[in-house]
Amino acid sequence: MKNISPEFLTIGHCCLDKKEKGWVPGGATTYGLNLANQLNIPSTLLTSTSTDFDHSIFGKVDIINIATDQTTKFHNQETVTGRKQIIESVATTLLPLALKGKYQDIKMAHLCPIAQEVDISFLDYFSTDTIICLSPQGWLRKWDDNGRVSHIEFKDFYLWKRANIVVLSQEEIGDNNPNSIAENFDYFILTKGGEGAVLFHDRKTYEFPVYPVEKVVDTTGAGDVFAAAFLFKLVETNDAILAMRFASWCAACCVEAEGVEFSCRMYDL
Repeated sequence: MKNISPEFLTIGHCCLDKKEKGWVPGGATTYGLNLANQLNIPSTLLTSTSTDFDHSIFGKVDIINIATDQTTKFHNQETVTGRKQIIESVATTLLPLALKGKYQDIKMAHLCPIAQEVDISFLDYFSTDTIICLSPQGWLRKWDDNGRVSHIEFKDFYLWKRANIVVLSQEEIGDNNPNSIAENFDYFILTKGGEGAVLFHDRKTYEFPVYPVEKVVDTTGAGDVFAAAFLFKLVETNDAILAMRFASWCAACCVEAEGVEFSCRMYDL
């Protein structure tokens, strides 16, 4: 059988999220790979998990796993004031050395830190031909000795300038002006939960509403799916508006399912 070269590399910890039914797979890499598989995009994953994470959920994805004693684990608690997170364990830090000089010219790379685990030097690892999407949520998290997660106030967005696409939530940008953040990137996307998303590109702003859904089951991972979907469709079509519509649709499909079990149905843009 002919080997198919990967087109997509995703980097970050696959994690386990604590739900009512127990520990379930999570993490931005996991959600993005689910979508990549549905779109038949040949993919590679760089992560770090212990034996309690079942990689078989990824099917034929090439996996580079840095062995560790503990998988990253989150306990997300929904409260009247929003989601509170407890981080119970963190796997091994990911460094470019793990790629052994490979994948530098890959078509698409998605950097998905969830717990400060993806070294920033990955931004300089790839050739200029690689389209890099950055979902930096994990670079904006800190936690205390009891694992209580809080937000890091961040201003130096220019440090991420090599990324072509950056996706952040309203909560993650804090009091920063999104127009100022957008000046650093080709495409900056601000996700606003139930209020939709905003694309900043070429000094213009485009607002996109959410797709209506019959029932919201689980909002975890919707932003991660949105980012991956935008990356895939932008590279395919070079049409940012179409990519935003596709990303909004995929995020809607995500919230209709529990965890990573979502399926993006065929649709007409």
